[in-house]
Amino acid sequence: MLSHGVNLLSVRFNSGQSLLEIIVAVGVAVLLITGLVVGTSVSLRTSQYGQRRSQATKYAQEGIEILRSLRDSMDWDDFIALDTNGSGATSLCLGNDAVPVPGSNCESNLDTVFARQLLLEWNDADDRIELTVIVSWPEGGQTPDVALDTYFTQWR
Repeated sequence: MLSHGVNLLSVRFNSGQSLLEIIVAVGVAVLLITGLVVGTSVSLRTSQYGQRRSQATKYAQEGIEILRSLRDSMDWDDFIALDTNGSGATSLCLGNDAVPVPGSNCESNLDTVFARQLLLEWNDADDRIELTVIVSWPEGGQTPDVALDTYFTQWR
């Protein structure tokens, strides 16, 4: 009889140990799955940000080329007249129609996401216009942007 009592105690201990092993295994699985989900979501957000930043850079380069084309097709005096302030930066919006429009509130003027703004500033000392193209977009409650700078001079 004594040996039979030891066997019952051993069976009870083993079933309790199995339950503990299951709880630990489920906990480890939950931690692993949570880590994978978080890692995947961070990766997707980073990828989307990279794609938008790349598109914004393309739009900014396009803005520079549009203004370069305007400079080449206009008389220099008409071109520098785009800088209406003369001192300090003039703000223009440049949408898909490739026509600069005065203003600084250029919300989503390219598509439903991106906005392109031009800042022109005349530099008397060097007889040139400094152009800054800023393309911005909303992302996660913030407004990241890409800014490219160049100078235009009277080359002909």
